[in-house]
Formats: sequence, C-alpha cells, structure tokens
Amino acid sequence: MAPEIDAVAAEMEGRVKVAKLNTDLDPEIAERFEVRSIPTLILFERGSEKSRLVGAYPRPEIISELVSTLPQLTQVSGT
Repeated sequence: MAPEIDAVAAEMEGRVKVAKLNTDLDPEIAERFEVRSIPTLILFERGSEKSRLVGAYPRPEIISELVSTLPQLTQVSGT
C-alpha cells in the first residue's frame, strides 16, 4: 500500500496533506481513530473525519475518493 499512498501524495501535492502512521509504533493514535484493520485510510477536512477506506485500494480509487469526498479538489489527469 505504501507505494500507492506515496503516488497519491505526489499527485495531490499542494492540495492535500498525506501522513502515514505505523500502528505498531503509535498504538495510542490507532486506538484514538479506531483503526481496526490495516491498511486504513482516513480522510480529514479541517480536523473532522470525512471518509474512511479500509483495505488495499489502487491509486485511481484513492484519488476518486478524495475528489468525491472533498469537492473543492479537482480531478487530476490520469485518473
């Protein structure tokens, strides 16, 4: 999943912030956000959770979820 997340981060640079969490090293944060399965992608807007993807998704589906969840983003080429 890491390569897909890295590709999303590069493609959406300047429009979204992408962060990764190692749940083994930060179990308190995983518990705080109720992460029960790995991978879990949580989309936030101004600190509030807007959407959650659980499981492995290809880059185009992640981009599509970002754009549909955060309408102020524009669709990027190649998706």
